[in-house]
Amino acid sequence: GLLGGLLGGLLGGRLGERVMGDRQIMRITTPSSLRGAAGVCLAGLLMMLQANVAQATTLRVMPSSYDMPNGHGTATGGSYEYWDLAYDGDGDTDVDGAPLSGGLGDLSDGVVANGHWDTVENDAGSGPYVGWADINPAIVFHFDAAVSLARIRIHVDDADGNGGVALPQSVDVLSNDASATPLLSTFTLPDPPENQPFFVELDVAALGIFSDVVELHLNRNDRWVFASEFEFYADASPVPVPALAPALALLLAGLCRRARASARSYQDR
Repeated sequence: GLLGGLLGGLLGGRLGERVMGDRQIMRITTPSSLRGAAGVCLAGLLMMLQANVAQATTLRVMPSSYDMPNGHGTATGGSYEYWDLAYDGDGDTDVDGAPLSGGLGDLSDGVVANGHWDTVENDAGSGPYVGWADINPAIVFHFDAAVSLARIRIHVDDADGNGGVALPQSVDVLSNDASATPLLSTFTLPDPPENQPFFVELDVAALGIFSDVVELHLNRNDRWVFASEFEFYADASPVPVPALAPALALLLAGLCRRARASARSYQDR
């Protein structure tokens, strides 16, 4: 785009120089060359403006910790242990439902389960899922600084009731304002026809969340609910792109001077 336009302008100028020796041909071709050079100048200036206009985007933000009840397992009637065994904060990671706080673990390690609970979990409790039975787990995520959340993705198992495991019925989104934790919205989750693990997408931009704490409740559809990863995306501050501007300005200034000089030369003739 930009490079092509600039090269086109330069090549157009050279073509005009090659025919300078023939005044009659010059009179026919120079106005087109001038229009081309002027067009390149204008287009380049517009590109400079666009390059320096801030472009809003979203960036993934990582929680600094999360708090929640540990997953359940055989003591609660499960076939395996569905603990957050890798959790590095406070709490007993090998005890069903034990309160966990101040750390990170399976839900933020970047490992997404590639199968249903019964194919990837194990007796040791080190599988990628955390599974909860008979409760709607509340998970409180903390960030190092306040973030403007736009999107939340939750990877869950949709086993269509196999073993009592199903997609959550809904997700509550709450945000802390230092004195309370108000419910902002409840997202009802449609059950897709395929019974495969997948990412639930929550568009939370309209909720206006700007906080260092967000709380999510997974409201179960059946006895068990399983999740393997949570991802958060925040509105990034608009970022201008000034690095190219000085060199581009010099190049465009040269092209514009060239166009003006060519125009005066043509008028003199």
